[in-house]
Amino acid sequence: MLNTDFTDLENVLKTDIDFLEKIRAISDTIKVALKAERCTIFIHDPKTKTFWSAYIEGISYVELPDDSGIVHEIYAQNQAQIINQVQANEDYNNSVEKNTGYFIHSMIAAPIIDNRKTPIGVIQIINKQTPDRYFSDADKEVVSNILHHINEYTECLRGQ
Repeated sequence: MLNTDFTDLENVLKTDIDFLEKIRAISDTIKVALKAERCTIFIHDPKTKTFWSAYIEGISYVELPDDSGIVHEIYAQNQAQIINQVQANEDYNNSVEKNTGYFIHSMIAAPIIDNRKTPIGVIQIINKQTPDRYFSDADKEVVSNILHHINEYTECLRGQ
């Protein structure tokens, strides 16, 4: 059974620690809860029509166009998805994979919303670390629960 009490994370987000530490806390909480390898957080910038990586473990910075790819689809649909065969997904853009050599086999992607219920970005939980390597509906529910707990703090994800 997964722990669904995220008060420790909420307490961290309420503190005056810097933006990057809050992002790491979100990422680490989700990775541990879901037994995932990585967690990436993209924020939408309507001025540049891109998604930029607020936090991407193992890579310095990524910027993606906001009109294609999995991140675009999740943001546009404003709905979480489990994608257990990422390579076969028609929306998958493997340009980051080609540049880094980091292989993605499974993910949960979900919109990040602000306190006005407007999407501001997308979170990707990457590569389930269990023998079957697949995320489940229960995992997606945990992501939704975590995002629900942090939605009043999402302004920190905009760097504000």
